[in-house]
Amino acid sequence: MIIIEIFGALIVVGIIVSILKFVLGLALGLTAGLISFTISFFRLAFCNPILTLLFAASLYFFDSGFALFVCFALYAILTAGLVQDEGRKEVEETLQKMIETDGIVLKKYADSVKLAENPYKIFHKFFYDNEAAIKYLAKEVEAGNISVNFLADGLQYYYSEKKLNEFIQSIQKTALDELEEWLQKYGLVCEQTSQKIVNSLARSSFHADLAQSYGQEYFSHIVKYFLENGRIKKAGGELYIEPKIIATKWQQVRETLRIDKQTFANLFGEHNLEVQRNIMRFILKNEPKFEYVYDEKSALWLEVNYKKSHTCPRCNKFSDKLEAYGNKTYCASCLKQIHDEEEKKLNSGEHVKRYVSAPPKGIKIKRIE
Repeated sequence: MIIIEIFGALIVVGIIVSILKFVLGLALGLTAGLISFTISFFRLAFCNPILTLLFAASLYFFDSGFALFVCFALYAILTAGLVQDEGRKEVEETLQKMIETDGIVLKKYADSVKLAENPYKIFHKFFYDNEAAIKYLAKEVEAGNISVNFLADGLQYYYSEKKLNEFIQSIQKTALDELEEWLQKYGLVCEQTSQKIVNSLARSSFHADLAQSYGQEYFSHIVKYFLENGRIKKAGGELYIEPKIIATKWQQVRETLRIDKQTFANLFGEHNLEVQRNIMRFILKNEPKFEYVYDEKSALWLEVNYKKSHTCPRCNKFSDKLEAYGNKTYCASCLKQIHDEEEKKLNSGEHVKRYVSAPPKGIKIKRIE
């Protein structure tokens, strides 16, 4: 009985607390709204203090309802015009900062610039000219201060010619520097290289799509220029190789009979197997004494003769270590399977011919003449 009373009391307390929280929240909300409304009203009223004082004076001096109506109408029209002008100036200042700071603004974004959200400017929105941004930008274009056009990414922008040129030059310099660094490090350029560099340009720029488009365009131009001037050579697909650097890097693994895919990637910067094959073909054209093949099962580049001598005849897989058994050599896995099969035959009473590298201790082998 006591437990039920306590439980009931807790429910009542909970309900009372919930009601108090709701009432308090409502009161605070109404208070904040009233404050915003009051401040917004006074900001509107004192947008032009002289005009407001003249209107107040007209209320005092005129008794006629018509005269008061005319005064109020004039006051409302003039105040609306002043508020509209204030909003227009705010939008223009915002656009000026955008163009001065960055110099390149997406048209659909610039055209949609509006008054900043402000709880103390409730009435301003009623008088705001929604086309203020478009009108200002059109005026700036007509005056020749900015241009409007579709740029490399297919989108339309407002831009300063000077700022756009600086942006393009920055993209081109970065693309060239990164390509030079990549060539010196790996000695080749391919489609994957292009994507890595262009994506890097996009990540580091505020205008990602634009940077990517100009970067890709200039990257193709550089590759074409290097190709025409003999610095790089085409080596299949979209692979271009700097012969001297590739030759130097190849010397690091030239005598290696097995090259794992990761080592190859670290050396030439490419994990893509088709690109690796094109690199190897280019290298081996000048190395007739070498021949390498890629072994899918072991993910290794293997010298042909080395692969033949290290391929298990039972499973046809490459193994660095083969063990002799009879007149053949097997990998450890296959050799275990052979021994397991022999054990099963022995257990079932079958005759099994086995090979040993040496006789067990204490047993002498008698040669049969």
